[in-house]
Amino acid sequence: MLPIELLILVFLKLDILDLSNVPNVCNKWRKICHGMCDIDLNFEKLTPRIRYNMGYRTTNKKVFSILKGFPCTNFIKVSNWFNLQAVATGISQWSHVVRALSFIRCVLSDEMITCIVRNCPLLAKLDLTNSCQDITDVSILALSKHSHNLQTLICNDAWAISDTSIVSLASHCKLSTVNFGGCSYLSDSSLVALQTNCSLHLTHINFSRCTYLTKYAINEIAKCKLLQAVDLGGCDICKPNDALKLLGHSCPFLSNVNLSKCWNLSDESVILLARNCKELQIINCSWCIGLTTAIISPILKHCIKLKIANFMYIPKFNPKFLISNRKELKNCSFIY
Repeated sequence: MLPIELLILVFLKLDILDLSNVPNVCNKWRKICHGMCDIDLNFEKLTPRIRYNMGYRTTNKKVFSILKGFPCTNFIKVSNWFNLQAVATGISQWSHVVRALSFIRCVLSDEMITCIVRNCPLLAKLDLTNSCQDITDVSILALSKHSHNLQTLICNDAWAISDTSIVSLASHCKLSTVNFGGCSYLSDSSLVALQTNCSLHLTHINFSRCTYLTKYAINEIAKCKLLQAVDLGGCDICKPNDALKLLGHSCPFLSNVNLSKCWNLSDESVILLARNCKELQIINCSWCIGLTTAIISPILKHCIKLKIANFMYIPKFNPKFLISNRKELKNCSFIY
């Protein structure tokens, strides 16, 4: 018999059909399954023929069998799934100790999210990457009501959510990582609420493509002293100079900044950020048409830990300057 560690690695490689039968092989395997912490339900692991032949009823039985056979699961990852109702029902019935849920490229509804979070009181991380097209304020309000331990929420491209639900969520949860990229109706009010209630915990903020944000939002972000990464790509913030200076000065741990497609960004803005952001390791200013090569020297001088700098698609950028200073760039990858 293989050691338990190797058996767990083998189980994690199985597809849905095989995984559902594992707890029924023998008592030892059943005990191992009861102690496993991670489950990956990836529908793409099945061959096209099996996917075509699997009906909804069969899929439901397999999902219920898996979730019932792994009652101590802390992390469940679901990707490319076409019948989420079975997964939502199974999680709500048998996965009460789950702490992290990940739904990648799935079709979710408010009813499913509400059903899940209502029965998972220990939920600390919810990843809804590319699964939020039909998510509205109802789901976010359900999280604020039932998931008080929530620390990480990835809810990108949820076009229907508004500031009201984010304000409620921030007042009930101690969030450390939030990703609301592409939630185009969010404004400064959401960031004010996050800063007011979660400033002692926030380390990663993503509000990219939220076009209603202003420089006042950056001022609020700067009050989060533990901030490590901020993504404001696609936010056309007007006159951000003073705000970016404050961001670099007030956030000593800031190491990753994305300002791509910020059309109003100027050389002065980036230089002020670089002067005050000593821990900066990654900066993305691609498509910032107002920048020139003048920002390179200050960035290299002040950001000694810089590893990646993205300056693609900037018309005024002169590659010859980088070639002439390639010795100074030996520890940094410049993309232009």
